[in-house]
Amino acid sequence: MHPAFAETADDIYSEDKIMKRALDRNLEVDKVIERARADQMFDESNICTVLDELIKVDTKAAQVEVMKLDSLYKELRAKKKAREDVKDVEKQIEEEAVLYRRVEAQKERLNSRKGGTCGGSFFYSG
Repeated sequence: MHPAFAETADDIYSEDKIMKRALDRNLEVDKVIERARADQMFDESNICTVLDELIKVDTKAAQVEVMKLDSLYKELRAKKKAREDVKDVEKQIEEEAVLYRRVEAQKERLNSRKGGTCGGSFFYSG
């Protein structure tokens, strides 16, 4: 990306920028996770035109978090089996679980809004 058009940190949280990225089909899993980490998930009242895309990328972000959690649980089991310290892995599991729950809650809110505001429910399964 050209430096003059480089995205700022504020662009990650800007509802207008999120809507623009959704309309352009340019949403990114990493940005969803960053918003979840900052507990600043997308909340806009006029989003019927972008809900499908938001739900899809949130679903992908949730899947990424599930894969991370699966990997961390495998690491935890291996460390326990080797009788190694597991505190660091347990902390990582807690942090990733919080992110996963935030993304899942966001998906539920978006599905609910789509059903109530847009006249239909959308449940993306994959």
